[in-house]
Amino acid sequence: MSRWQWNPVPLRQPHPPSFLSDLPWPQRIAEVLRYGLLAFEYSLSPGGGLRAWLKLNMAVAVFLGIPALLVVPVITVLFAAVSTWTALLLQIVLNLLYAALALMALVFVLLFVTRLLFARR
Repeated sequence: MSRWQWNPVPLRQPHPPSFLSDLPWPQRIAEVLRYGLLAFEYSLSPGGGLRAWLKLNMAVAVFLGIPALLVVPVITVLFAAVSTWTALLLQIVLNLLYAALALMALVFVLLFVTRLLFARR
């Protein structure tokens, strides 16, 4: 039987322990709470469907959750690095563009000045 199959097992009807009055009060409280929870579960699903559903969902959550907890931080760091590098590359391109524009402006100013100087002669 595979762990991933739906396999409800019928529950036995809970009974309060017969030795309840012999227990000290902290253990008696624990036993009463245990009996109450078991009785509540039995009243919700005596066929065991609720317990099987919870087991299946917990197995799927662990199966998906552990890789997610291991992979998501790595992906987050990679995305942060890519974001940083993209910002740096954008700044480099802007600096090169500003340098090219300044150089073009300087060339045009020099051409204009040389034409003015040679046009007067």
